[in-house]
Amino acid sequence: MINYSIIIPHKNIPDLLQRCLDSIPVRDDVQVIVVDDNSDADKVDFERFPRWKGNNYEYYLTKKGKGSGYARNIGLQYAKGTWVVFSDADDFFTTDFQQALDEITADSPDITFFNATSIRIDDSSHSHRVDHLNQMHVLYDTNPQKASLQFRFLFGEPWCKIIRRELISSRQVRFDEIPIHNDTLFSYMVGYYAKSIGVNHSIVYCVTDSPGTVSKNHTKKVYYIRTAVFAKKNRFLYKHRIPLFDKLLLVPISDCVTNKEWNNLIRCLFIARRYGFSSFGMLMRLIAPNRLKSLVGFGMAKRYKYAFEI
Repeated sequence: MINYSIIIPHKNIPDLLQRCLDSIPVRDDVQVIVVDDNSDADKVDFERFPRWKGNNYEYYLTKKGKGSGYARNIGLQYAKGTWVVFSDADDFFTTDFQQALDEITADSPDITFFNATSIRIDDSSHSHRVDHLNQMHVLYDTNPQKASLQFRFLFGEPWCKIIRRELISSRQVRFDEIPIHNDTLFSYMVGYYAKSIGVNHSIVYCVTDSPGTVSKNHTKKVYYIRTAVFAKKNRFLYKHRIPLFDKLLLVPISDCVTNKEWNNLIRCLFIARRYGFSSFGMLMRLIAPNRLKSLVGFGMAKRYKYAFEI
C-alpha cells in the first residue's frame, strides 16, 4: 500500500536531484515521482537519469518546458498515496523526515505543516529563505489561531506540508503553469479547503537558496506576473472574508518606485486594478500602511477593512 507520494519537478540539475532522492527514506509505502521539465541533453544524461533506491520510483520526461507548476500537475496525475509531499529538486529532506512520516496516521489533519532550515547553494552557509516559516512556528506556540491562518494562506511554498491526496483530487486543486509563483494558488486553495490542519515543529526539510532564481530577477515580466498572482490572491481573501492581506502584492510596486520604472509601475497598477485594487489604495498601503486608520477614521476603517484596496 502506498501511503506517501513524493513529487519532484526537475530541470538541468541531476546532481542536486540525486542528492534529494538519496535523502528520501527507502520504504515500501513511499512512491517517488520525478517529472523532468524538458532538460537539456548536454546537462542531463537521460541514459543514466538519477534514481531513488526504493521500489516505487517513477520518472516522466516532458518536452513542454512549461515550468515546475506544470511538472507538479503531471506528477499529481500519477500519485497513488493517501498523502502527497512536494519537494524541489535542489532541496533535500533531513533525517527527521522518516519520523515525520511515521507520525502521520489515517486520522491526521488534512494538512500537517512542518518546519525547515535553509542553506546557500554556493557555500552551504546559513540562509534566511525560510525565516517566514520559522516565524509562523514560533507564533503558533503563543497564538495558534493567528498562526493557523498564516499557515493556510500566507505560506505559499508547497514543501514542508503533508497533504491528504483526497483533498487535492476532490477539489481539483492544481498549480498555475506560469514561470514564477506557480505554487501560490495551489497553497492557498488547499489551505482554504482543508477541514483541519496540524503543526509539527520538526525540521524535516532543507531549502537551498540560489541567487539566480527567476523569482529574484527584476524584470517587467516578473513584475507583471507577481502583481497578477497576488492581486488575485488578495481578492480571494477579501471575497471569502479571510482577515489577511498578502504584502507580496506590494513588492513589484515598491521595486518599480525604487528603480524609477514608471512605465512598469503604471502597468502593475493597471493589472491590480483589474482585480479591484485602486491605484490610490495600493500606493497608500505602500507608503503609509500604519496610518490608514487615521486617514479614514477608525470607525470607517473598522467597517471597511479593505477600503483602500477594493
